[in-house]
Amino acid sequence: MASKFLRYAYLLTKYPENGVVDGTSFSSGWSGLSYMRYHHFMTQIRDFPGYFEDPSVLGLRGGPTVEQEVLCAFEPEAEDLQAHYASSTALVDVERPEFEQLVHRFGLRKIEPLTMKLMDVRLAKDRSKILFPIHGPAKKPNVVGLFGWQKVKKHHQEVVLTGSEGDALAVFQETNLPALSLLSGTSHLPLEVLPLFEQFHKITVWFGNKLHDWESVKMFSRKLGEKRCHYIRPKDGYPLATLQTSKTSLLSIVRAAQPVSHKAITTFHSLRAGVADMLHNVEASAGVRWTRFPSLGRLLKGFRRGELTVFTGPTGSGKTTFMCEYSLDLCVQGVNTLWGSFEIQNERLAKIMLTQFSLISLEKHLDEFDFWADKFELLPLYFMTFHGEQSIRNVLDAMSHAVYVHDIQHVVVDNVQFMMGVGEDSSRVDRFWKQDLLVGAFRRFATQHNCHVTLVMHPRKERDSEELSNHSIFGGAKASQEADNVLILQDGRLSSSRGRKHLQVTKNRFDGDIGVVPLEFNKENLTFSGKRQPSKKAQEKGQGSASSSAEQTPPRV
Repeated sequence: MASKFLRYAYLLTKYPENGVVDGTSFSSGWSGLSYMRYHHFMTQIRDFPGYFEDPSVLGLRGGPTVEQEVLCAFEPEAEDLQAHYASSTALVDVERPEFEQLVHRFGLRKIEPLTMKLMDVRLAKDRSKILFPIHGPAKKPNVVGLFGWQKVKKHHQEVVLTGSEGDALAVFQETNLPALSLLSGTSHLPLEVLPLFEQFHKITVWFGNKLHDWESVKMFSRKLGEKRCHYIRPKDGYPLATLQTSKTSLLSIVRAAQPVSHKAITTFHSLRAGVADMLHNVEASAGVRWTRFPSLGRLLKGFRRGELTVFTGPTGSGKTTFMCEYSLDLCVQGVNTLWGSFEIQNERLAKIMLTQFSLISLEKHLDEFDFWADKFELLPLYFMTFHGEQSIRNVLDAMSHAVYVHDIQHVVVDNVQFMMGVGEDSSRVDRFWKQDLLVGAFRRFATQHNCHVTLVMHPRKERDSEELSNHSIFGGAKASQEADNVLILQDGRLSSSRGRKHLQVTKNRFDGDIGVVPLEFNKENLTFSGKRQPSKKAQEKGQGSASSSAEQTPPRV
């Protein structure tokens, strides 16, 4: 048993439908606890905020800490891991009445004891949680684990990839096909896990009926190979929910899976489910909204993948500083971001974004640098190492690699002129033609990779008394024509001593709304949103008061 167990990378813990973490109640208790870089854990609890925490402060009331519950198969910890496993009970050995109570309590109704036995699902010693064995290619923990991998044999050529352990149990039980779920869920397909799928000729991806599930299906299919991938229509819902609430056979649904179409050809039949989902989920289809710039969200409706945004403004008006906060706002909400700044060094760029992230002047609060830097380091933010003039081929190659490996959703290029060879002895026509080629290349990249690309561009030289327009963008008309969105940072100070800066939306292909977003620059924290934040000491003082109040007032359930 010991040698077999050392193949496990994790024990995934599932808490009851109604549990408590640090005094806070949550429901629908799938709790995927994944070992992340920098030795932090990520919690993914439905109806409970997902965020990073240090293992030492995350624990269950009246029970062991997360660090004790999720034991990774490092050699020094193998004995503890084995002891944790040995103290648990196979669910198949539980008496039938208690088994029925457990599957109801954990939301696993209609999953049979035999299925639990075959998938080695176990009950913790204190009977407050169940354990799922997660297998991976290496002993060291990283987010490459697969639940259900132990049932895959060499002769298997077909597999079903699901979004959760419960869904994998349902598919395996009802179809007798190997069913897997990733430790990282549907949010990310790690590069390291791809070799595990090489033996399969057919991969059916069944993630669910939400818009982000459908986006993940397309993203995963591109990585796994579209020719062998099939998808379940969103209207068929989630496997476990379908098993529990519908009489439809899961096997018939899997057999009716549609192949991922050729990327250049589609039909309304293939689009129909997506169109219906957009109509049912208008806000979700509009994209991620900016929290720091709510007025911008009311105009553009949100940030959407696959679009091209052109951003311009007068020299020295703060284009890079604004774009830092604009992209940071999205990155904090989970939008994987890649920054390519050819004008300023990455250290300076990171300093600007860290200051905007903390909302305080870190130069005046150096004692708080590590506090904010630790939090900032956990953001899904990456930087290109280019500086100065670069060829479009090198930049696109780096972008393609980042999208493939890090699942980048937003690329910021600051700025396009540094790839045009503006310093070379070339005519104006040559430079305009080169810029049109660059814009066209970025447009194709955004479409083909379903990744939002934001291009920062310099305007033409115009009189300070006139506001910029779409025609002010340097080069020909291709930039404004290809763009889905055109944003202009207007600087009223150039024409009036009392003038102020504002952001103007001059093109919005999504629904046509255009208008002005007022901006308020805060020199202390380099933000245009006008947000301020008390120092860490003031926060801790406030939290202390809140804790005292919380001790007197029972938490809401």
